[in-house]
Amino acid sequence: MISENTLIKTQSITVLVVGIMLLGLGAVTLYYPEIMERYGLGIATAEARISTRAIIGGGEIGLGILMLAGGTVGFSMRQRLIIATVLFCSLVSVRLIAIVLEDDEQLAPIVYRELAVEIIIAAALLTILALCRKRRG
Repeated sequence: MISENTLIKTQSITVLVVGIMLLGLGAVTLYYPEIMERYGLGIATAEARISTRAIIGGGEIGLGILMLAGGTVGFSMRQRLIIATVLFCSLVSVRLIAIVLEDDEQLAPIVYRELAVEIIIAAALLTILALCRKRRG
Protein backbone atom coordinates (compact mmCIF):
# COMPACT_ATOMS: atom_id res chain seq x y z
CA MET A 1 0.00 0.00 0.00
CA ILE A 2 1.25 3.47 -0.87
CA SER A 3 1.48 5.90 2.03
CA GLU A 4 -0.32 9.23 2.07
CA ASN A 5 3.04 11.00 2.27
CA THR A 6 4.30 9.21 -0.85
CA LEU A 7 1.14 10.14 -2.77
CA ILE A 8 1.44 13.79 -1.76
CA LYS A 9 5.08 13.87 -2.86
CA THR A 10 4.24 12.09 -6.13
CA GLN A 11 1.45 14.56 -6.84
CA SER A 12 3.72 17.52 -6.09
CA ILE A 13 6.61 16.21 -8.19
CA THR A 14 4.28 15.42 -11.09
CA VAL A 15 2.78 18.91 -11.09
CA LEU A 16 6.28 20.40 -10.82
CA VAL A 17 7.56 18.37 -13.78
CA VAL A 18 4.53 19.22 -15.93
CA GLY A 19 4.87 22.90 -15.00
CA ILE A 20 8.56 23.01 -15.88
CA MET A 21 7.92 21.13 -19.12
CA LEU A 22 5.14 23.52 -20.17
CA LEU A 23 7.22 26.58 -19.23
CA GLY A 24 10.15 25.19 -21.19
CA LEU A 25 8.08 24.45 -24.29
CA GLY A 26 6.46 27.87 -24.09
CA ALA A 27 9.80 29.62 -23.67
CA VAL A 28 11.25 27.80 -26.68
CA THR A 29 8.23 28.75 -28.79
CA LEU A 30 8.41 32.35 -27.57
CA TYR A 31 12.11 32.65 -28.35
CA TYR A 32 12.16 30.50 -31.50
CA PRO A 33 8.70 30.28 -33.10
CA GLU A 34 10.31 28.80 -36.20
CA ILE A 35 10.30 25.49 -34.33
CA MET A 36 6.72 25.14 -35.56
CA GLU A 37 8.02 24.84 -39.13
CA ARG A 38 8.84 21.20 -38.36
CA TYR A 39 5.08 20.67 -38.47
CA GLY A 40 4.82 22.35 -41.82
CA LEU A 41 3.40 25.55 -40.33
CA GLY A 42 4.45 28.55 -42.32
CA ILE A 43 5.61 31.36 -40.07
CA ALA A 44 7.51 33.47 -42.58
CA THR A 45 5.77 36.70 -41.62
CA ALA A 46 6.08 38.77 -38.47
CA GLU A 47 2.34 38.38 -37.91
CA ALA A 48 2.60 34.57 -38.04
CA ARG A 49 5.54 34.58 -35.61
CA ILE A 50 3.69 36.88 -33.22
CA SER A 51 0.59 34.67 -33.34
CA THR A 52 2.66 31.51 -32.79
CA ARG A 53 4.46 33.08 -29.87
CA ALA A 54 1.22 34.35 -28.33
CA ILE A 55 -1.13 31.41 -28.88
CA ILE A 56 1.18 28.43 -28.50
CA GLY A 57 4.02 29.87 -26.43
CA GLY A 58 1.75 32.02 -24.30
CA GLY A 59 -0.67 29.17 -23.67
CA GLU A 60 2.12 26.84 -22.58
CA ILE A 61 3.72 29.49 -20.39
CA GLY A 62 0.37 30.33 -18.79
CA LEU A 63 -0.38 26.70 -18.03
CA GLY A 64 3.16 26.19 -16.73
CA ILE A 65 2.78 29.13 -14.37
CA LEU A 66 -0.57 27.75 -13.21
CA MET A 67 1.04 24.38 -12.49
CA LEU A 68 3.94 25.91 -10.58
CA ALA A 69 2.30 28.84 -8.79
CA GLY A 70 -1.40 27.96 -8.78
CA GLY A 71 -1.30 27.31 -5.06
CA THR A 72 -0.79 31.02 -4.43
CA VAL A 73 -4.22 31.77 -5.93
CA GLY A 74 -6.09 28.88 -4.39
CA PHE A 75 -5.54 25.95 -6.77
CA SER A 76 -4.82 22.81 -4.77
CA MET A 77 -2.18 20.35 -5.91
CA ARG A 78 -4.99 17.94 -6.80
CA GLN A 79 -6.77 20.57 -8.91
CA ARG A 80 -3.55 21.29 -10.77
CA LEU A 81 -3.03 17.57 -11.35
CA ILE A 82 -6.56 17.34 -12.75
CA ILE A 83 -5.88 20.30 -15.07
CA ALA A 84 -2.66 18.68 -16.32
CA THR A 85 -4.47 15.37 -16.86
CA VAL A 86 -7.32 17.01 -18.78
CA LEU A 87 -4.80 18.94 -20.88
CA PHE A 88 -2.84 15.87 -21.96
CA CYS A 89 -5.93 13.70 -22.45
CA SER A 90 -7.31 16.47 -24.66
CA LEU A 91 -4.09 16.63 -26.65
CA VAL A 92 -4.24 12.87 -27.25
CA SER A 93 -7.94 12.91 -28.16
CA VAL A 94 -7.69 15.86 -30.51
CA ARG A 95 -4.54 14.55 -32.18
CA LEU A 96 -6.27 11.19 -32.80
CA ILE A 97 -9.35 12.92 -34.20
CA ALA A 98 -7.14 15.12 -36.39
CA ILE A 99 -5.30 12.06 -37.74
CA VAL A 100 -8.62 10.46 -38.66
CA LEU A 101 -9.90 13.69 -40.23
CA GLU A 102 -6.76 14.06 -42.33
CA ASP A 103 -7.11 10.52 -43.69
CA ASP A 104 -3.53 10.72 -44.94
CA GLU A 105 -1.38 7.60 -44.95
CA GLN A 106 1.74 9.70 -45.55
CA LEU A 107 1.73 11.76 -42.36
CA ALA A 108 5.16 12.71 -41.08
CA PRO A 109 6.55 10.41 -38.36
CA ILE A 110 6.67 13.35 -35.92
CA VAL A 111 2.87 13.18 -35.67
CA TYR A 112 3.04 9.63 -34.33
CA ARG A 113 6.07 10.26 -32.13
CA GLU A 114 4.36 13.15 -30.43
CA LEU A 115 1.16 11.14 -30.09
CA ALA A 116 3.14 8.36 -28.39
CA VAL A 117 4.75 10.82 -25.96
CA GLU A 118 1.39 12.43 -25.21
CA ILE A 119 -0.19 9.02 -24.59
CA ILE A 120 2.60 8.11 -22.15
CA ILE A 121 2.23 11.42 -20.29
CA ALA A 122 -1.58 11.17 -20.20
CA ALA A 123 -1.41 7.56 -18.97
CA ALA A 124 1.06 8.51 -16.23
CA LEU A 125 -1.12 11.43 -15.14
CA LEU A 126 -4.26 9.27 -15.15
CA THR A 127 -2.47 6.63 -13.08
CA ILE A 128 -1.25 9.15 -10.51
CA LEU A 129 -4.68 10.78 -10.36
CA ALA A 130 -6.36 7.40 -9.87
CA LEU A 131 -3.92 6.44 -7.09
CA CYS A 132 -4.52 9.72 -5.31
CA ARG A 133 -8.28 9.39 -5.70
CA LYS A 134 -8.32 5.80 -4.46
CA ARG A 135 -6.31 6.83 -1.41
CA ARG A 136 -8.68 9.73 -0.66
CA GLY A 137 -11.86 7.72 -1.15
